[in-house]
Amino acid sequence: MNYVGLDIHTENIVYTVLSEEGNVKMRGKILNNSDELIEFLRNFEDGDLFVMESTGFYEPIYDAIESKGFKVKLANPLKVKLIAESGIKNDKIDYDGNLFTLKGKHFLRCHEKGRIQYK
Repeated sequence: MNYVGLDIHTENIVYTVLSEEGNVKMRGKILNNSDELIEFLRNFEDGDLFVMESTGFYEPIYDAIESKGFKVKLANPLKVKLIAESGIKNDKIDYDGNLFTLKGKHFLRCHEKGRIQYK
């Protein structure tokens, strides 16, 4: 299993991929468009888990990843904001922090608009 952290920007998506052991397998940046995203997703297998911050424009990316059969988690923006206010936030710390928290199973995900089912 890989853990894939995505930091979504208007023009690009910055990513980090961790192995199941927590080692960084790859880091990089792709353009924020559907063709690049679909090509990027070819690097992954069933069971890989994606995490991204719940931004104002995450939904098309979330949907594209989910449509390929991957699980996607959303990071709570308030939690990410705490990192930013600490004065140590940069893109690497932002998405790496989300990944390590997810890997450690202390991940506080946010509610996913239109995706919550109440029983």
